[in-house]
Amino acid sequence: MWLNSKWFNYSLGTMLSFTGLLLGYKYLGNRLVLPPFIMLFLFFFTVIPYVGHILAARYSLRLNFWAFFFVFIAAVFSYLGNIFYIESFNVSPNAGYVVAIVGSKAVVVTLLSVLLYRSHFGLLQFFGVCVCISGVIVLSWPTEEASTTESSSGLGWIAYALIANLCFAGMVLLYKKLGHTRVNGSLLPMPVTLFYLFGIGTILYFIHVSVLYFNSPDVVGNPAALLFNTSGVAIWMWVVIIATGVFMYVGNICFIKAVSMAPNPGYAVAIESTKAVLIAVASYFLFSDDLEWMHSAGVLLCVVGVTVITQGEETEGAEE
Repeated sequence: MWLNSKWFNYSLGTMLSFTGLLLGYKYLGNRLVLPPFIMLFLFFFTVIPYVGHILAARYSLRLNFWAFFFVFIAAVFSYLGNIFYIESFNVSPNAGYVVAIVGSKAVVVTLLSVLLYRSHFGLLQFFGVCVCISGVIVLSWPTEEASTTESSSGLGWIAYALIANLCFAGMVLLYKKLGHTRVNGSLLPMPVTLFYLFGIGTILYFIHVSVLYFNSPDVVGNPAALLFNTSGVAIWMWVVIIATGVFMYVGNICFIKAVSMAPNPGYAVAIESTKAVLIAVASYFLFSDDLEWMHSAGVLLCVVGVTVITQGEETEGAEE
């Protein structure tokens, strides 16, 4: 029974951690902190615990060519996915709608896992895929109740969310590959994978912020001035950044464990993506986001779809 499986418990831990992470994204985005600026700080502060983890466990940082190649491509997918993810958060009617669309990456991951890793895919999973796609269509469908919000922000948030969906799907598939990659005869340790992933990501975001600064100093200077002062607002924003970094650290550890242990990585992604309901409701109360009935139905369809994808599977051999 997969309810008693380690990968399922890791998936739940990922879901709760990423819920806190994404609410932190939303808070910082509402304070006009640019997506690459947010990610630069989060990735930098997340690298530090991984360094401590590696030193404590005395892991080797050596990678062969293919291990580094897979980590680098995963870092690029992570970099692009997070940029589009946060941007869609900032302009969408409700952050939960974005999470539902991005969460439907479980469909992409599940289908590609069948082709790449010969993972299981049955009739029930096909039904779940159809429900997921229906949810994304409902979420993307304009409604009169949301017309005012959408006319001001446009429907670009849907395109941003779909691009993030594809980027994160690619990242998850590479996580699965890295979870079974051997270096010098041993499996690549998870903290080493994440150290390189976040280290490369930090460099990419630093380059991004530097380019922004040289082209438009005020664009970077304003959020920097907001963070680097002694006001109560700045202190509270740093608390949110640190808490968000902790959620990112814990969430990624749980996520890569769940993805590598699950019979099909799409199943772990499916459980993790049910955070869409929590975020939709929390965004309504915390940030006064829209929560109208049709888009709420779309969120529920996505969650039901990704949950159905996980059903009826044997987890024999999954507890690695």
